[in-house]
Amino acid sequence: MGVYLGLGIVNGLEIEKHKRLEDINVAFEEMGVDKNLYYLFDNHEKFYKFRLKKEILKDELIPFLEELWEYFYKREEETIKKQEIKNKIEEVLKSDNFEGFENIYSYMFQLVSSQEPEYIKLPFGEYSRIYYKSFIFYSEGKIMMETYGGCFDFLQKMVQQNFSQYKLSKAFKVSFI
Repeated sequence: MGVYLGLGIVNGLEIEKHKRLEDINVAFEEMGVDKNLYYLFDNHEKFYKFRLKKEILKDELIPFLEELWEYFYKREEETIKKQEIKNKIEEVLKSDNFEGFENIYSYMFQLVSSQEPEYIKLPFGEYSRIYYKSFIFYSEGKIMMETYGGCFDFLQKMVQQNFSQYKLSKAFKVSFI
């Protein structure tokens, strides 16, 4: 058993409610994703649950993925696979039933939930947990790292800057899967 390095787009966040978490924006800043890309779809008893806005997914998901895929998948058989996945994504986007993303499973695109939470540091040494789901479009591994914050932050910021023409770049995340 091991973990893999995953590159993806954060599709959903569950942010634990905590008496010291006064500003929900702090959670988004900690994750390094833009809060304006998400909407609150469930104000659960213990968690705030956010999802990417549908109009952003409809407008940008496929063009953004196509551009990123070009860096990783260049063989002829991968070109065919990319088209198959693109067709499946288009079907889900047209259906407006975005739960359908859970039925697309490929090494080029899959919806993955975080295995471990990330933590937001709160006053007085307390923490609030964040769980997230991402559309993983590339993974590699197995990987073992003792520290990783700076490297992951750097990669995240590089993608956000280099693909800034896409709002979805602000939902990009490097993580262990």
